[in-house]
Amino acid sequence: MLIDRFDRPDVRTGFILDGYPRNAAQAKKLDEILTAKKLFIDYALELSASEKIIIQRLSGRLVCSKCGANFHKTNMPPKVAMICDKCGADLYQRVDDKEETIRKRLEVYRNEADPLVEYFQHQHKHVAVPADQDAPLVLHNVLAILRKSA
Repeated sequence: MLIDRFDRPDVRTGFILDGYPRNAAQAKKLDEILTAKKLFIDYALELSASEKIIIQRLSGRLVCSKCGANFHKTNMPPKVAMICDKCGADLYQRVDDKEETIRKRLEVYRNEADPLVEYFQHQHKHVAVPADQDAPLVLHNVLAILRKSA
C-alpha cells in the first residue's frame, strides 16, 4: 500500500508519514523504497514530550460509545460530564488510555524508538520538537521546520 502511494503524482511535491517507520528495520526498508522511487526524507520529526505530559494527555481522552467523537477531560471536555455533545451517548475511556497501560506502551516505544532516532541522527535528519507546550505552539514550531525545506 505504501509503495503504491509513493507512485501518485502528489507525492512528488512532498509527503508526511505519521507514526511510520516505528523502528530502525522499517526505516531501512523505507529508505530502500524511497531510493528506488527517487524520493527522500528531509526530516524525521520527533515530538518530544515528558512522560508526565504524555500520561496527562492520553489518560484524559474520552470517546463516544455511539458516534466515535473524541473529547478530553481537561483540554476539550464535553458540555455535560461523560455525555457526547454530538449525539448524547455515553463517553468512555479506552483501556489503552489508562495510566498503567500508557506506561507499558511508553516502555515499548522507547525500546523501539531509541534505535530509530539513532538511525535518523546518523543521517542528520532527526529533529526533536519540544512538545510539552500547548498544541498551537507545537504546531507553529513544526511548521517552521517544514517551511525550511520548502
